Amino acid sequence: MPRHIENAVDTERAIDKSEPLSLAKITTLLGLLILAALPNVAKAGGCEGESKGVTRNLATLESLIDASLTKDIDTLISAFSSDAVLSQPFQPSGPVVLKGKGQIRSAYQRIFATFAEMRYVDQRFTCSADGSTIFAELQGDFDLVGSAGEYDNFFVFRVDFNSMGLITSLIQYQNSLYTSKVFAAPNADR
Repeated sequence: MPRHIENAVDTERAIDKSEPLSLAKITTLLGLLILAALPNVAKAGGCEGESKGVTRNLATLESLIDASLTKDIDTLISAFSSDAVLSQPFQPSGPVVLKGKGQIRSAYQRIFATFAEMRYVDQRFTCSADGSTIFAELQGDFDLVGSAGEYDNFFVFRVDFNSMGLITSLIQYQNSLYTSKVFAAPNADR
């Protein structure tokens, strides 16, 4: 059996089957299985110092994350190619697909208006050997505008880059049950 498939099987065996699986655990396991299925992922050392593409694209992704946390829309949008696609396949209302910088900019402006403060308390990156694909696992710690509560979801991003180091595709996975609960009607239980 190829080594990357053995790693996925070992991950599955490590699950404590006596504990119920939350959607966050399932999402994390899905991300791990996807990573294990990529034979060209740089396993040891994650993303540091692997290649010029890894270094450049990781810097682009970190810049995008920093810009999102500081609400710097121009820096954030500059990380995307003009034909970039941002998708969120597991949104409570159904899959979201945004095409081009204009739609992506509008979505981030709505996000910035929703959150008073945004932080990521834990960040982990895994890169393909050439850096053309990077997976990011991020634990959010967000405060809603107007003291309306917190949104502390776990995110997994798959980010693909072109040869110029711009993001062509960003797929965001998150716990959509938690999203539904936080953004439910104002009189709903939280």
